[in-house]
Amino acid sequence: MKWLIITDNKDIETKCTDFINSANKKNKLLVSPLTLKGIKEHKKSFKELGACIIYATDEKSIDAPLGASLSSIFGFFASDGIKVYTNVKLLFDDPVFGKDNGVGCENVDELYEKFTQDYNTISDEASMRLAKQKLLDRGIPYTADCFGTYIAKNKPEIVHEFLEAGMSINARDDTGTPMLNIACRNDNFEFVEMIFDLGAELNAVSEDRGYTAVMDAVWRGNEKITKYLISKGADLNTINKEGQNNLILAVGANRESLVKLLAENGADPDVKDMMGMSAYNYAVLFKKQRLVEILEPYHKAQ
Repeated sequence: MKWLIITDNKDIETKCTDFINSANKKNKLLVSPLTLKGIKEHKKSFKELGACIIYATDEKSIDAPLGASLSSIFGFFASDGIKVYTNVKLLFDDPVFGKDNGVGCENVDELYEKFTQDYNTISDEASMRLAKQKLLDRGIPYTADCFGTYIAKNKPEIVHEFLEAGMSINARDDTGTPMLNIACRNDNFEFVEMIFDLGAELNAVSEDRGYTAVMDAVWRGNEKITKYLISKGADLNTINKEGQNNLILAVGANRESLVKLLAENGADPDVKDMMGMSAYNYAVLFKKQRLVEILEPYHKAQ
């Protein structure tokens, strides 16, 4: 994270420099004298800043060209959401940007106190802002649908950039599919683990099929992911839009090991779908004797 101090005051420079360097070893501090030349030297770094400190020992020493330049960069910072801590009234009294973007201070101690109190918040906000900008620089829109796309494409670097930018792990794509479901639909066990660990809703239901994540894992025939989600407490008796539960999906695909796994962990073989048929009924109807034997101990005779 880069931080810029523009000042002619050694006291504020020293205090803020010491704090910023001690707060995070990865911080990069840029210091400029309160001059047009000094400011121009750091122009290329403006978009990468966490925040900026502008302090003048005597505001009356700021001439018209320097004042105009400070106003200009203040407007630039405001448009990018970069906070400015300053004692320069020309800036924090600005009728357009001052209240939202400028943190006004009367002296060195007040500025230092406000900046250090706000540091963690502005650092987190800046990290998200810079991560969003990084995505945009790649040509990737910051949307939940794109987030889901890169989960499906198995692009961990870009997925982490979305998370750093503040994307909710419980966001859904344009079809209403949760990210955990998308990872399941693409057989990506590592993403399933990561998404769950980050707080994804385990039993969230997709709007397209009415599937939970474990249903998608069963539909894909992915026993590893199914076992993992069961171990985390997945509901095995959710009904999808076709009135089917996990066992009906597994029986329909003749997935013997999944049928056994589901039945042993509480999936109900007698829940009926829209056709009035249960997983047990389908196993009997289609003469899947091995599945009938697996389900028999859990079947309640009508």
